[in-house]
Amino acid sequence: LLGNFFEESPLIEHIFVYGDSSRPFLVAIVVPLKSEVAKFLNKSRITDEEFRDACASKELNDRIMSDITEIAKRKKLLGYQKVISIYITNDEWTIENGIITPTFKLKRKVLYEKYKKEIEYLYSKGR
Repeated sequence: LLGNFFEESPLIEHIFVYGDSSRPFLVAIVVPLKSEVAKFLNKSRITDEEFRDACASKELNDRIMSDITEIAKRKKLLGYQKVISIYITNDEWTIENGIITPTFKLKRKVLYEKYKKEIEYLYSKGR
């Protein structure tokens, strides 16, 4: 699965890569790793508020997109396998909240329903 490739980025804790055959590219919802976001901000620790603000920042979005693009090149992914746009969330994805299975797989239908609006936005803004 493509998501596993992109989790090589130290900034990415979870990634839900989404695409459907009627769309020309892939999009993704990303949960960054809080400790790595702190390092990105040159801090040893950050508050939940700082984490939320960082998740909404263009700087973090650009950095994670850069990592995703670099990994795609390294893995020699084809054009249709490349993630073109991401949405970063500070939500937790856990077994308890029903987003991850007991075997630590993402529940894709649950994620799509939860982030449908964000996915549509990513497609509407295009490349």
